[in-house]
Amino acid sequence: MAWGGALRTGLSTDVFGSSPNLPQSGPEKAPDNRACPSSIKAMLQSTSSRALLLALAVLQVCACSDGGMGSADDAPGTEPTGPSAGPDPEPTQGEPSGRGAAGPGEYLADYATSDLFFTRMNAPAGSGSVHGTVRIWYSSNVEGLAAEEPFVVPEGTVAIKDEYDGSGTVFVKVVMIKKAAGYDPDNGDWYYEARNPDDSVASNPTPGTPSLCIECHRQGASTDYLLGFSIAN
Repeated sequence: MAWGGALRTGLSTDVFGSSPNLPQSGPEKAPDNRACPSSIKAMLQSTSSRALLLALAVLQVCACSDGGMGSADDAPGTEPTGPSAGPDPEPTQGEPSGRGAAGPGEYLADYATSDLFFTRMNAPAGSGSVHGTVRIWYSSNVEGLAAEEPFVVPEGTVAIKDEYDGSGTVFVKVVMIKKAAGYDPDNGDWYYEARNPDDSVASNPTPGTPSLCIECHRQGASTDYLLGFSIAN
């Protein structure tokens, strides 16, 4: 006999105790043991066996209705599904405002001996401009720039041009300082000033953005207004 048949037969007589007291139409008959083998009946008469069979029956019903005891989504260690996470995209690079580190951003009186400045000129030489004989110093942050290539220098870059008179004496120092973007965007954001031999600021030209200086240096826009950057000896 199949387990389902045995379970139904056992439940009809023994699982819940004796049959209910129903009216009898005739004399009480002895139970027919042919429908349930004695071994199955003895098992069903055991309280623990009956409880186990009931539990198995309930689990079977649940498994059938739910399609199983669980799903793959409930498995421990399963990662939630979704778009795969790839490496972070490379940041978009904008146009650089300059190359190299920022410069000192101010005139330093010891520029001729300071490690913060360098010169391409071993001795004064003619500039071919209104400045006459000069020797030019630059802040060291632009030392690696190639003179023959177009460039834009970083904020804080400083250029100092010593101008010599006929006796070989410095009579004025012309200074250029690269300011932050927006200072004078139409003219490379450069600040101009002249200093006397004692390092005091001269009144002529007026410090700042004098048109006299700008009109001349604008010719060197490809090298960020540094007209004398290629002069070397």
